[in-house]
Amino acid sequence: MDKLGSFIHILDNCNSTNSEAKRWAELQRLKHGEVIFTHCQKAGRGQRDNIWKSEAYQNLTFSIFLDPMFLKIKEQFDLNIIISLALLQTAGSLIPTHLKSHLQIKWPNDLYFKDKKMAGILIESVIKGKKIDFTIVGIGMNINERIQLPSAISLYQITNSVFVIIDVLEKVLKNIQTCMEQFESKNYQTIIYKYLNHLYNYQQDSVFKDVQSNHYFYGQIIGVKRQGEVQIQTATGLKTFSSGQIQFV
Repeated sequence: MDKLGSFIHILDNCNSTNSEAKRWAELQRLKHGEVIFTHCQKAGRGQRDNIWKSEAYQNLTFSIFLDPMFLKIKEQFDLNIIISLALLQTAGSLIPTHLKSHLQIKWPNDLYFKDKKMAGILIESVIKGKKIDFTIVGIGMNINERIQLPSAISLYQITNSVFVIIDVLEKVLKNIQTCMEQFESKNYQTIIYKYLNHLYNYQQDSVFKDVQSNHYFYGQIIGVKRQGEVQIQTATGLKTFSSGQIQFV
């Protein structure tokens, strides 16, 4: 496998690194593993058209162009597992040991510290025929952000230390590469075990909101299917939900 980040395109600013990467990809200006990184992302995008806000020059905002030949269309969620585990591993290497247990992956792929979001992932694939033509992995990670927000947190706010953004980028890319190589070696069970072991509120009584019906219900997350649906055991039986269908309360 080609090394991720073998070439990093650095932009002073752009609206969205994912949008920029998709535009460059359609012009055939990107090769597998190349990265588009920006110091200032003006209109970052998250899951389901949510906005990712990031202070200029203080955080990590970038996209990776992938030619994921090892992925089948029906198994695209595997990439969410790989990327979220790599982010968790990166953050875990940068904070004190006694705080690592507070790092969790909130289904489907957000990185949380306690109950606050530290990083988000947006994966977009272009499919042609029966295979994935290319995939763009967008990542936003709060690094040196100092502005206090009720639902977000940065590495600086956890450690009171300032980090070199490009060094963190290199760590993330290295960890993604390692996780991808483990997956390609058919070590799926190891990968999914790690994911579930770090899943936010896994096998814990929790309250959820059904977005469509606006109904609140109790349940326990007991698993995640290969296609990415979360499995929740409720008082009325086992229910399965896709991303965007429920919210944590």
